[in-house]
Parts: sequence; C-alpha cells; structure tokens
Amino acid sequence: MSEDLEVPRAYSIAIDPQNTDIIYLGTDFDLYKSMDGGERWHRLNVRPVQVVVLDPTNPSVIYAGTCKWIYKSTDGGRTWAIKRKGMKYTDVYSLAVDPHNPEVLFAGTYEGGMYKSVDGAESWVPISKGLSNKHVYSLAMDFGDPQTLYAGTFSGTYNSGVFKTKDGGVHWRILHPGESGFTNYQWVSNGSFPYRLVLNEGDANLGSLAEN
Repeated sequence: MSEDLEVPRAYSIAIDPQNTDIIYLGTDFDLYKSMDGGERWHRLNVRPVQVVVLDPTNPSVIYAGTCKWIYKSTDGGRTWAIKRKGMKYTDVYSLAVDPHNPEVLFAGTYEGGMYKSVDGAESWVPISKGLSNKHVYSLAMDFGDPQTLYAGTFSGTYNSGVFKTKDGGVHWRILHPGESGFTNYQWVSNGSFPYRLVLNEGDANLGSLAEN
C-alpha cells in the first residue's frame, strides 16, 4: 500500500469490472483512485465519500454518495458534477445501479429515505412508501431481478431493520424473522444496526457493499 493513501476511515470500494487494476476507495478524507491494483493512489477531490459505485457497462461513469449530494463523473474521475435535482439536502449512504439498465439508480439517504433515478442521476424522485424508517444506511439489489431491493435502516427509535421491495421501490415492507425473504440476506452491523447488506448466493448474484 502506498504512502500517498491517507485513510482515517474507509467506507466503500469499487473495482472496475473491465480492468481490475482500477480501484476506487471512498473515505472520510477523499475519494481515491488506483490504476495499479492498489500500489499507488491519487485523490479525486470529492469528499467525504460514503459510497462509490460504477456503471457496470461503462466503468468510466462513477457515482459517489457524500454527506451532501451525489456526484457523477463520466471520465473516470477527472471531472465531477453534482446530481441533486429532486433530492432533499441529506447524506447519501448507499447507491445501487441496475445492471440491465444503468440509467436506473437507487439511493439510500440519512433522514430522506429512498430515491430513484431513471435518467442516470439527472433527476431523482422519492420512493419511500411503506418505508417507515427514513434512515437508510445500506442497500442491496438482486442482480437477477433488479426490481427487488433490500434496505437496511436505523434511527434509534422503532421499525429499524431491513425493508424489502419487489417493485423497484414503489412499495416497501419491513421483514420479520421467520417470514419468506428474511433469510435472503446477511448484514454487517455494529450490534445495533446494519451497515451493509449482502444477498445470499442463490437468491441473488451477490449485490453487496463493503463494511464501513
């Protein structure tokens, strides 16, 4: 690991599926990029980054969720634009891109619930019907059926836990132990709320994000 990587806390990592030497690392300090498998890093001047995802069909398109807005780059991180139309001013903790239609994105936020974009993040609409907890820390998509998503929530009050949608976010419902769908995922937590969700193999093709 190179000395030019300053990481007080790393939140998210994304690897270019077409060139695995290209890695993006979201941290408290900045968004970093490596072109040589992590040997050397340089800063992309987007901070702090809580989640980073790539367009699976065009990895030069990057989305970064920060404590203010969502940033988008179409040139591998050289330039960035804020994409906030329709979105409440809030922390963006989780992102998911539809692998079959990368113009469709989902964003989980702190206090703002869930948002959806169908135009590559140019505009956003809230999709929180049935989502009684609006603190969405984690998000996992069933890549075999991108209309099915799981949202991990926490607010310190009631109805914290995992919510599920089967219609692309139009309706959400909380999952309870023992019911169908409850065992379709695992979560990484600090003992009180899920940081990240990982879908079990067999139910989905591993839609996951790294632990905070």
